[in-house]
Amino acid sequence: MLPKNRNLKSASLMFITVFMALLSLFRTKLLTYYFGATEITDSFVIAWSIPVFFINLISGTLYLGLIPDFTKQFKKDVQGGYKVFWSTNNITIVVSIFLIIVLFIFSGILLKYFFNFSSSYQFLLARNQFIILLPTIIFMLLMTNFNSYFSINDRFFFPYLLQSFPLLFSIFGLFLNNYLHIYGLSIGITIGNFFGLFIMYFIFIRNNQISHYQRIIDFTHIKTQLYTIIGLIFSQAALQVVSIIDGIMASYLEKGTLSIFFYSMRFNEMLFQGCLLTFIITIYPILSKIIDEGKQLTEVYQNIIRKILILSSIIMTCLLVIGRDVIKLLFISRKFQDAEINSTWIMLSILSIGLFIMGWSAINQRMLILFENYHFLAILGIIQIFLKIAFNNYFIHRYQLYGIGISTLIVNVIWLVVSYIYIWNKHQLNLSQKEWLKLVKVSIIAFCIIILTGLFRHFLLMNVSLLLRITIMVVVIMFCYYIFFLKIEKIDLKILLHS
Repeated sequence: MLPKNRNLKSASLMFITVFMALLSLFRTKLLTYYFGATEITDSFVIAWSIPVFFINLISGTLYLGLIPDFTKQFKKDVQGGYKVFWSTNNITIVVSIFLIIVLFIFSGILLKYFFNFSSSYQFLLARNQFIILLPTIIFMLLMTNFNSYFSINDRFFFPYLLQSFPLLFSIFGLFLNNYLHIYGLSIGITIGNFFGLFIMYFIFIRNNQISHYQRIIDFTHIKTQLYTIIGLIFSQAALQVVSIIDGIMASYLEKGTLSIFFYSMRFNEMLFQGCLLTFIITIYPILSKIIDEGKQLTEVYQNIIRKILILSSIIMTCLLVIGRDVIKLLFISRKFQDAEINSTWIMLSILSIGLFIMGWSAINQRMLILFENYHFLAILGIIQIFLKIAFNNYFIHRYQLYGIGISTLIVNVIWLVVSYIYIWNKHQLNLSQKEWLKLVKVSIIAFCIIILTGLFRHFLLMNVSLLLRITIMVVVIMFCYYIFFLKIEKIDLKILLHS
């Protein structure tokens, strides 16, 4: 089994993830209660799309690249490590300020070029929020650098907990909507990120008396960092570009559609991060250790994929059976009625079918990063972008908003198949025939559970409370889990840690 300290860190990370997911759900409920699926809500989605694109692109790249770099530098020389750390922060500040200035100058042009506005009022709301949100770029990128430092020192709890500040402040901003209107949400996000960075810097200084701020940029080392970062940035860019493409195309559909798209994508993202990604984050350092030591990875890889399928099957079952009830409970308001709830549930149901694909793809992406196959990841990213545009055009024309969900599912399947074949051929990492049969068995069981719980819901529990429905559904799932799943070979974590 895993060491106690690692179990504790994994548990704390899961706790924070669940806590932030609950905060995010509460914020979304407030947003739907006050503004519903209207052009006002759409204006925030549009305004946040471009800043969050650059934030996710650069911060994801920095985090993946800086952890091995910082580890190497601090192991070689502590003072040299701090020199690299502050140099990275300073170049991040310079790049962020330049990016903010450019986005500010061309804010109106960018928004009008990429998004369709239903009125001049919606454009004004979006542009003002866009400007308010721009400082979050520098705050969040610097937090990523500090987070990378804390991660190599096995300090996860407080850096991740500080990421809840934007949620807390934006919730407070929504409560002040009578005074701040929709701007309270953007102001809260910006102020929350500033305070999160300030506290993170305070914790760093308090625990590192030997290192205070240094005005230095090590251009020699920056060149070394760029080699790794450029290799990663293309693969990260594809994920963000695809998200932007979906948002742009959704903005051309009828009014309020972009809000429904935003709610369903956020809900699906929270489920993925809270359940599957937590497991993946926990297992990722162990995979890195096994690869560094040159050990056999096939059995570990097979066990991880099986675990992801079991987890995603349970999540998918819950969503398909009681998803509409949960969405209604969370989002029902005077401005978010049955039509919007049904659309959100259908979109979320389509996306939930691909949770297993997303989990497996996330593992494959990390495997390719650990094997340093950056060029192949970049090629996959470019292919993913073109496929998304093509499939979106085809399916949106026929199924409107739901076409985005269908195209997402198909493109993710293609990405997974291509990455799996590449890993199989280049690194001899694949699933055996026996393992494929186990995956089919789990899939069949999941399908049977969905049918069974669906029958309970529609024919036996029409007048029973939501709580009772959830209780019975969970009992059925756990029963099938213990009866059938435990007959499948368990993941042996000792294999992962055996040296």
